Amino acid sequence: MACFATLYGLRCAGHCFHRAYAQQSRPTLIPAGGKLGVTSGAIISSDFRDFKYKQNSDYKQLGFNWFLDGVTVTGQAVTSKATTWSDSTLISLQGSVPGINVAIDPDTGIPTLTFPDGYDPSDPSFYANPLDPENGDIARVLRIQYRPDEVETSEDMAKIDADFEVNSAFLRSIEVGAQYRRSGSLRYSGGVNASGTAIPDEDGHVVPTPYVSIDVLLGDEDSPFTPDTYGNWVGQQIVPQETWNSFLANSTATMPFTFFPTGNRTGLLDSWLYPTFDGLESLVDTSMFNHSRLREVNGVAQIPTQDITENIYAGYVKANLAFDLFGMPVHGNIGMRYVKTNDRAAGAQRTLDPNADVVDVVKLAEMRNSYTDWLPSANFSFELIPNQLIAFAGASKVLARPRPSYLAPNLRCNISEDIDGANTCSAGNPDLKPYRADQYDLSLSWYPNKDSLFSAALFYKDIKSYVINDVTSYGVDLFEDGVLYDVTRPENGTGTKITGIELTAQTAFTFLPAPLDGLGFQANYTWAKAKDTRLTNQLTGEALPYPYLSRHSYNLIGYYDKGPLNLRVAYNYRSKYLRDQADRSGNAVFNDATGYLDAKLTIRLRNLLNSSFFIEGKNLTKETERITAGDIRLTSLEYAGRRFYAGFTVRF
Repeated sequence: MACFATLYGLRCAGHCFHRAYAQQSRPTLIPAGGKLGVTSGAIISSDFRDFKYKQNSDYKQLGFNWFLDGVTVTGQAVTSKATTWSDSTLISLQGSVPGINVAIDPDTGIPTLTFPDGYDPSDPSFYANPLDPENGDIARVLRIQYRPDEVETSEDMAKIDADFEVNSAFLRSIEVGAQYRRSGSLRYSGGVNASGTAIPDEDGHVVPTPYVSIDVLLGDEDSPFTPDTYGNWVGQQIVPQETWNSFLANSTATMPFTFFPTGNRTGLLDSWLYPTFDGLESLVDTSMFNHSRLREVNGVAQIPTQDITENIYAGYVKANLAFDLFGMPVHGNIGMRYVKTNDRAAGAQRTLDPNADVVDVVKLAEMRNSYTDWLPSANFSFELIPNQLIAFAGASKVLARPRPSYLAPNLRCNISEDIDGANTCSAGNPDLKPYRADQYDLSLSWYPNKDSLFSAALFYKDIKSYVINDVTSYGVDLFEDGVLYDVTRPENGTGTKITGIELTAQTAFTFLPAPLDGLGFQANYTWAKAKDTRLTNQLTGEALPYPYLSRHSYNLIGYYDKGPLNLRVAYNYRSKYLRDQADRSGNAVFNDATGYLDAKLTIRLRNLLNSSFFIEGKNLTKETERITAGDIRLTSLEYAGRRFYAGFTVRF
């Protein structure tokens, strides 16, 4: 997908080939000489998306410092809130390519497309009548979607800290403190009827979705779209050939760049036709692209997608130490932190039973969760050679809270029409435990001079609990009524142990003659391995690695910093890692290894209002993100583009 700026905001377009195993007028993939081939009707879709984004934020802070005879007391109070407002409109142009062939590389899973002679994806005539040549069934020629979204976040915080000087033989000071923090997240999106259903709330009101989803079909006569009796703008519209030809002639353009300009481009298109927003209102009624329907329609409130509040109460005590051990200077601290977390999460719950006369109502469900943690820590540094060779040892208990969106008790269940079919549910999980771990660190750092550092570190993490998204549990008696469901929701993983090594080196070449004395470099490498993840491949039973953990990662940075010039070139690499335990088919999902090269040049203009100018380039080597499921089944190959930025800063 590629994006470019317009007067109306940021717009993006993408080009994709959809593979399907289907019947009738849809494309069918069949074996052909050891390859997958498409004989007719393969669909090409060209997507164009319009983004409108706005954020309003407010931040207030109040604090004080008090000093008296070896006692320092500081206090701070902060209140902040922000509203993020966004609209996204998508137009997807559909076309057919009879006679296209697709070959799947057996090693990479990447398809190679062979188009028939004379095919031109920028020619409107190829989109004028995208019907299956054998069946002539009615076809979708355009898909239109409008997706508003709004998120309110807030945070209130108050804390007080006190530092008492002691200056005994080994105890230098004692720190104590307390903190209270309240955060909230309220989100509105498509509502409970986002797919065009007519599910009532507890008061019997059917609140229509603010989403718009219209499939434009090609037919013999004009049949404009009309919303349902509740006001849902989800459905189909039929246009005649003449109207469709006019839209293609006046509301399409050719993409102004080369598609996927990296790697082996055999069988890829250079450009294609995409739909624009010019003249869209002549095809469909755009008056309902209306953000004001997001929270309330016809005087009836929408049920929010999530409404989450978190209250955190914390207190700590820490002793700062300094003493000599056999003549060796030692500095350190030991402490304890108490944290109590109270979560309140609300979301919509519904069950859809196609066999029932009346569908269960949607209700706003609220759930609460609370947990308490004691987090001890101890850290010591040993000056083996004062100011030159430093050893460090540390141990602590740590926690990290789940994403707020995971906690929302949203529940949507579908009861199968087939007596042998599975009932399915997708849900949040307000009972999620936080990430908890005991971690231990050892390191040795050498400072040969004021410009250089070389260090080696060993770390070990005993992870007690962590969060895994989209875990499916089969045969769950969810409502304790004997009906079983396959439930997909975030779950906690337990028992993982991670061992790793970190190596770091950095220096500035200040010993070189000018102007080379501004050169320098930084490098670090991390090796990490997890065991006892208790994660298995749902299809093969094989053990899986810890999610998002690469075995190898490193960063290489070269820079020049002297006078008005600052130049920085960085390369970041990470090896293959697990993204998800299972996709919809049960296959584990992996991300291939990636390496990104970025560079930034800053010119400081101190004599001109203490200003600076910079230019920056990202992904200079055109790296791609390749995601696979199973052995080589390619699920995504993404190229974010080479991106360039320029900016100017003035300091007053």
